[in-house]
Amino acid sequence: MSVLTTVAWRSHRRHPMLALLAIIGIALGVAVSTAIALANAAARQAFTESLDGLIGHATHQVVAGSYGLPESAYPGIRRAAMAAGAAVAPVVEAEVAVVDRPGRSLRLLGVDPFAEAPFRDASPKVLQDQTFPLRRLLTEPNTVVLTRATANDLGLGIGETFRIRHGSLTQSVTLVAILAEDGNAVARQLGFALCDLATAQELLGRNGRIDYLDVRVAEADTTTALAAISAALPAAAEIVPASRRSDSLRQLTEAFHTNLHALGLIALVVGMFLIANTASFAVVRRRELFARLRAHGATPRQILGMVMGEALAAGIMASLLGVVLGTLLAQVLIRLVARTIGDLYANIGQPVIAVEPAIIIQGLLLGMGATLLAAWLPALDAARSAPRLGAVVSQHEHAWRRSLPWLALAGGGLFGLCALILLAFPPTINAGFVGLGCGLIAAAVLVPVLLVPLVRLLAWPWRNFPIVTLASRAVGANLSRTGIAVAALSVACAAALGMTLMVGSFRLALSTWLATTLTSDVYVSAPRLIAARVGETPLAPTVVERLLAVPGIASVVTKRDAIISVEFPDGDSDAVTLATFTPLEESRTTFVSRPAFASPAARDAAWAAFAAGAVFVTEPFATHRQVFVGQELTLLTPAGRQRLKIAAVVVDYSSDAGAVYLHRQYYQKWFADDSVTALAVNAAPGVSADELAGRLRRAAGEVPLSITSSRALTQASLTVFDRTFAITSVIRWLAAGVAVLGLIAALAAVQIERARTTARLRAGGVTPNEVIGLALGECLFTGAAAGLLAMPMGIALAAGLTHVINRRSFGWSMDLAIDGWQLLLTVALAMFAAVVAGFFPAWRASRRPLAEALHAD
Repeated sequence: MSVLTTVAWRSHRRHPMLALLAIIGIALGVAVSTAIALANAAARQAFTESLDGLIGHATHQVVAGSYGLPESAYPGIRRAAMAAGAAVAPVVEAEVAVVDRPGRSLRLLGVDPFAEAPFRDASPKVLQDQTFPLRRLLTEPNTVVLTRATANDLGLGIGETFRIRHGSLTQSVTLVAILAEDGNAVARQLGFALCDLATAQELLGRNGRIDYLDVRVAEADTTTALAAISAALPAAAEIVPASRRSDSLRQLTEAFHTNLHALGLIALVVGMFLIANTASFAVVRRRELFARLRAHGATPRQILGMVMGEALAAGIMASLLGVVLGTLLAQVLIRLVARTIGDLYANIGQPVIAVEPAIIIQGLLLGMGATLLAAWLPALDAARSAPRLGAVVSQHEHAWRRSLPWLALAGGGLFGLCALILLAFPPTINAGFVGLGCGLIAAAVLVPVLLVPLVRLLAWPWRNFPIVTLASRAVGANLSRTGIAVAALSVACAAALGMTLMVGSFRLALSTWLATTLTSDVYVSAPRLIAARVGETPLAPTVVERLLAVPGIASVVTKRDAIISVEFPDGDSDAVTLATFTPLEESRTTFVSRPAFASPAARDAAWAAFAAGAVFVTEPFATHRQVFVGQELTLLTPAGRQRLKIAAVVVDYSSDAGAVYLHRQYYQKWFADDSVTALAVNAAPGVSADELAGRLRRAAGEVPLSITSSRALTQASLTVFDRTFAITSVIRWLAAGVAVLGLIAALAAVQIERARTTARLRAGGVTPNEVIGLALGECLFTGAAAGLLAMPMGIALAAGLTHVINRRSFGWSMDLAIDGWQLLLTVALAMFAAVVAGFFPAWRASRRPLAEALHAD
């Protein structure tokens, strides 16, 4: 074995570029997977720390949605809790924008320092530190405390003043202290601010209201304490586990993280094809060497150990390189991940990538395991070759052709497994990805079976041209190499095509929905910090009066968005988004129902039920909550519990959390709330949308409002959509790059195997340029076949992503839109990649000395 090891080392030292090609290919696959895992872990950690900082040590919370609790109810609840041995503390909380630092926001937490000690580590620190200016925090208006990380990020020092904005309300605040980080979980967080409860109420315009109460109950007295507290609650309030809100947000973001992991694994699967190609190439290049070693006494087991040892060494080096590259790539991906989470769920700032040993070990094991698995068949090929057949390529190709029926059988079995998983297993995201993965692997297994007939079909119109015939037959003559290469390129192109079609279908559905829904001329609301979150901050009544008095308004739809507690048919309860409005007659046609309204009469009946107090729910809400038309939801309101029937499930792409739609008159009746969060304004005849928007801005004066036309709002929504899917574009191009590397190795192997045939052609009068033309013709057929095979694979993958993964992950449904230009572009890119990959091996083959190539003959 020491002799074999020396031989292997010298062989690779003479061809360093080939070994480097294999290592880079494996490293890229490991790098993409590791980078996504690290970025996901960093985002999860930042998300969890932010939520845990809000919850603190509370076991439960008393909540009443956006409406909040009246401050007058707090003393009675506190007395009931204290009598039951529980601790209670009031909280006012909101996310505010830092006006002078665009893009920065703070989580403002208003607390009672004297009641907070049992709940958050920051409060004992505030009270025990003699240097802390507690008097200023309690007695001076608009004073706040920042965490050290937040103060450093904003460049603020003690005594400095800065401006914050909540909704349409802008105020100046003064920094009076910075929390030390000594074992303080809250103080280590970025984007966190603390202030006195009364200060928060003034800053946020919530005088007389409390957002929620933190409750800490001893485990032994939980039932008694909860019963006592529940008896003291007002009608719209309920006591829930403190983790309810964080669990809901985690469930929503989990689908996003799972999708990213699946995309990373696609790159690794493509990398496995590359590994198989490279290992096969190493076997082909040294076939005569293996024959000589066998002739000198090397056993098949020793040859197998030699090749697998090389694969293990390459896997170790490539995995280490991949982990390093993945750590660097994660620094780029985390920005995209954080931005997407900020657009859809919550602002988590800029998470810091931490090198987690578990993820690094996972990347190393994936890289080495994938390398050994992919190299196993080429190693067997090298070990099984008899000495006298070591240099006979045809024997290997005949063996490969005999295996085609078995490949077809395996592909059919995998397709059956794919159907079984998608149809029979529970409809979870992971099951969906496993099913689609089986389908994609099944299609890849069938590629070598379909390759030769497809190439013959492509060559048939030019069958009278000898160079075309030679090029097409060369693809089939080297099926053991080209089959794997085309499979790798097809999978990469199919993955890119599938994701492109899915994103395109989603974008088209979103555009159509926006065009159907945004029928008013101008939309007015408070600026949003999170694009996909409803604006639950009311506009000031005086501002609304000024806006409604603007001349040139034909009609207005007033909207009030809020968060309320809802009980479901199964007895569970949760906080949900409630959107209330008074629909205009002409706006009824803008809502699309799933399943669609059977007839105009059915639509009118649904709207009549809506006007009578029934509710509409959005598709994501119905999917995530497992509710349907005809069931009842119970809304917790200050006027008591209201049982309302679901009249329709409507299409909505604004949020994957879902929402409940209620007629505004019932909200005003049950919540005694006439406030407005948004206006949809229609211009009078002769007044353009831009002119009306200008008048509204002048009426708003210095109040910061989002006043946009439907056209501008549509463009802004599509911009957020494009940012959300930017990360998928990065990942799919990385996967395509891995596939091109694999194609280079495969085509180089083909040229080595055909070296003598090429030399004979040149000896017979074929010029070097004609040799290059022949090789590039084979590349064109290879690329065209890969692109054509990728088309049905990509369409099937897009259908799975659209109708299975997207539905299970986010609750949206949409039709699959097949873009013919994308199909043609896939074929063109595959052909271009094949030509680029095959040019250098073809050029080298055309310049190889004839004497060297014909020496064995």
